[in-house]
Amino acid sequence: MLTKKVIFLLLILTAAAEGWFWRSKVCYGKYGCFYKHPGVRWGLITVRPKLPESPSNVGTKFNMYTRSGSAEVDDVDRSRLGVAKFNIRRRTIFLIHGWRDNPRNWALRMKDALLQREDCNVVVVDWSIGAKKGYFQSAGNTRLVGAQIAELIRFLIISASGSSDLAKRFYVIGLSLGGQTAGYAGNYLKDKARMTLGRITGSPREKI
Repeated sequence: MLTKKVIFLLLILTAAAEGWFWRSKVCYGKYGCFYKHPGVRWGLITVRPKLPESPSNVGTKFNMYTRSGSAEVDDVDRSRLGVAKFNIRRRTIFLIHGWRDNPRNWALRMKDALLQREDCNVVVVDWSIGAKKGYFQSAGNTRLVGAQIAELIRFLIISASGSSDLAKRFYVIGLSLGGQTAGYAGNYLKDKARMTLGRITGSPREKI
């Protein structure tokens, strides 16, 4: 009996060492593959950032607003852009909330202020389902949300038959982990689509 227990323990340790229980990468279709980052040493503790969850588990939603319309949009259905009255000639601003937050706390108020001041397109990113997990899982989820934002930006440009230079008319703002998400979106666009965002602003503050 003792021998069986020892063998079972060795199998568990081998599985852990080989990454059977902790995958080294995940792939989500057009958003690509995400690889596990190496551990980060904090004193005596090694922190291992988690891989992003699937798009269905993160549940990202994009709500677009203009002065003359609004709609939930995605990177597939062009008809929704018409409902929102999207115009590529206007500046497009993305607002991304952070950890354990949602758009109601500040993003919707900022959207109203932006539209009052400027005739622009505003996209409020709601990833509140993926942001309510533990910090390291939520931080891992920002990589997927960044890719989703980048794919939406690319879709908006392609739908308008525009050139890659139009990416410079996009401005991404994120607070808390939303700032990290904005950075991932910019890197994804540059690496995958050879597009450069006009501006990225990230802030550690969660409230405005």
